[in-house]
Formats: sequence, C-alpha cells, structure tokens
Amino acid sequence: FPGKPRCYIALGDSSTEASPLYGQLGTAFRDSDPALSRRLMGAWQANGKPHSGFFGTTVMAIDERLPAQDPGLGSATFPGYCTVLRSGYGTPNETAAWIVNGDFYQDHRHADAGEVVLYALGVPLSVHWGSIYSPQTGGAYFHSSVLPESAIGRPWDQPGPPTDTAARGAWRKSSQASFTTGPAVDSVASAFVGKGIEWKRLLQLHHDDPAMPVIVIRDEFDGPSAGEPKVLTLNL
Repeated sequence: FPGKPRCYIALGDSSTEASPLYGQLGTAFRDSDPALSRRLMGAWQANGKPHSGFFGTTVMAIDERLPAQDPGLGSATFPGYCTVLRSGYGTPNETAAWIVNGDFYQDHRHADAGEVVLYALGVPLSVHWGSIYSPQTGGAYFHSSVLPESAIGRPWDQPGPPTDTAARGAWRKSSQASFTTGPAVDSVASAFVGKGIEWKRLLQLHHDDPAMPVIVIRDEFDGPSAGEPKVLTLNL
C-alpha cells in the first residue's frame, strides 16, 4: 500500500504482517556481505522497523545504526518455494503477482500448490485466507488454486464448506518449468502433478504501461484424467 509500511504476503499459517527478520538478517550480514546487509536494512525500515519478543527480544539482535538502502524489488524466482512478478516498484502503480510452485516450502504449509496472490496498483486483488492458527484454513478449497471436483468431497456449489475441505490437496509434486523477464512482460510457467492429471499454470504480468498492468492466468491439463471436472477458486 503506497505510503504504508510494507508487509509479508500471507501464506500457510501466517497473516499479512510486518517482520523483524529483515533487520536480523541485515545485522547478521553486515561484515560478510555489506551490500546485501544494506538492502535488508532498507527492507526492515520499509516494514516500519518492527521488533518482536517471540524468540527473545530482537532489540538485542538488530543494529539500528547500520546503513540502509532501498531494496529495489523486482521479479524473482525461488526454486522450491515461489515466484513473484513485479512492476512499478515504489510507485502508486506497483503491481505484483506471486505463485506457490515448489515443494521445499513445508513448515506451517497449507494445501496451497499453485496458489496465486495478486496485488495491482497498490491494492490487493486476491489474497490468502491467512491467520495465525485460528481459524485454520489449511484446506485447498480455500486457496486460489484448482481442484478436481472429486477432491472436494461435497457438491462444489454447496454453501459453507469447512475450512479443511481438501486438506490433503490433490497435487503431489510441484515444479517451476520456466521464468522469464522482459521490457513488456514477465512470465512463469509451473507444473503440478496429481493422480492422472498434470496441471500447468502460466502466470504473466504485462507491464508495458505500468499504469495499466495486465495479469494473465492460464490453466491447462494433461494426462488420462485431464477431462475430469475441476473447480478453480480465486479469493477476491
């Protein structure tokens, strides 16, 4: 949100909130990687300089005197975890799209393979139902993803689905197939393998005009069960 402290996006057992982690890491890297330290301290300042006492006070772990610089965020990919596509950084036109497309991410994870989180022109479009433990929303049906209808275990249009609906998900393996950036479009292709189905999700951010971004989500399915009815959920 322009003019507001930055926050983490919510994934798994988390909420949209700031974190002292950047300041702790910035302090830890001050000697071994000063350039990274400055960017991390800049990210911590952009978070509003938060502190925490959860694992012991971070007042003793963050050196607030360290130099900081703007982290200069852009599009990036983190194999085994997620990819983010971003344009207009640091302006009211900032737009970003994340996708969860790896299996290394495990701790406190939900059934969120293929989930997208979308912000455009500084405001949220599609976000995770994030909370710290309660209410627990681990089921795949509460994530911006795709499910075979059979995995839901109830009629797709029946009201009031429990928050653990499809808690085991349907996708056993996630991977990043490609990641590209360019002057007009950034793109990531991801693949998710389930029982008899391979789901391919293409996420693109068209940013030739940062004030008029276009986010494209394209889903395709292969395999012997590719024709099985499926439900796409997009939290708005």
